[in-house]
Amino acid sequence: MIFIAGILCFSIYVLMPVESAAREEKAAKVTKAVPAALNKWEETLAAAKKEGKVTVVTFVGSETRAALTKSFKAKYGIDLDFTVGQGAATLAKIQAERNAGLYTADAVVNGTSVLTLFKKSGLLEPLASVLMLPEVTDQKMWYGNKLSFFDKEGTGLGFLRQYNSCVLRNTESVKEGEITSYLDLLKPQWKDKVTMYDPSISGSGAMFMATLALGVWNVEDAGTWFKKMLKEQNLAVTRDPRLEVEWVARGKYPIALATYTDQMVNFLASGAPIAQQKVKEGGFVTSSTGALGLFNKAAHPNAAIVFVNWLLSKDGQIAFTSGFGGPSNRKDVTATGVYAALTPLEGDKAYDEDEEGMLKKNSLTKTWAKIISEK
Repeated sequence: MIFIAGILCFSIYVLMPVESAAREEKAAKVTKAVPAALNKWEETLAAAKKEGKVTVVTFVGSETRAALTKSFKAKYGIDLDFTVGQGAATLAKIQAERNAGLYTADAVVNGTSVLTLFKKSGLLEPLASVLMLPEVTDQKMWYGNKLSFFDKEGTGLGFLRQYNSCVLRNTESVKEGEITSYLDLLKPQWKDKVTMYDPSISGSGAMFMATLALGVWNVEDAGTWFKKMLKEQNLAVTRDPRLEVEWVARGKYPIALATYTDQMVNFLASGAPIAQQKVKEGGFVTSSTGALGLFNKAAHPNAAIVFVNWLLSKDGQIAFTSGFGGPSNRKDVTATGVYAALTPLEGDKAYDEDEEGMLKKNSLTKTWAKIISEK
């Protein structure tokens, strides 16, 4: 017994210093890693300030762009330059520039469907390796306790989380409860009274129709509904996101489908008589045009990295959501001007925004284009 006890005491005596040494070594590595990361950030920031500018490809409204420009410039003294346009048109422009040996784009802030197109064309690089700020990389700061990359390679990240009911109504012309289903829109009383963002191009209209085709019903039933809306109800299709909401606010078309969040919030802020209307089939939870990507061969590579990190920080998210009006995916951001109805509630039906879903959605745009051409 004495012999065994001696062995145990010896083991404890020997192991305790070893375990203690292992902990000290691990702590030392962490301690070294933190300054290394901070040094890398400071080096990148210094180089970014010399570059002096970031070019961002986007489709967000002027209010959001102004909020981002002001806040980013105040923080780092770096200018933001925006290339504004719809997904397919912007993609063609960037490809034409690159074919001519010009590389002007740094980052993209748009919908996940647009980022999917850019990735498919070989324009994006993974984001994870350039995320440096601890408040950005800390998974606990994000809803779901993770950064919301929508693809396995991590080239696109959604930083907003908002519920879109897909139906916007003029509260003076369309009362609460008059529309409880997408099928209600086929009633004779709504003929000549509905507008919709064009689903034949990448954007909110394509997302809405994909929700019907891949979530609520199926492609055939969604197509039949769309045909009836066009032919029987004289659905007005538009590619102007601001005009679509203005039509609802003025009562020209008291109902709109698949509106853009920032435009809706801007009109709400001015006191327009509009409101989202939930229906029994549900809508979708989306990052809207709040998804982020980084171009390879960026024109201002260091400034682009600083912008990416800042945009995902608390300050960057406050700036974006204050201008945009949609809720952030960060837990610590409750910006003013966010429309309460956009915050997802438990039980709200959601459409999956992963890469596979986006590719399916993009492939359906040709189907909707054909139906429009046959009207």
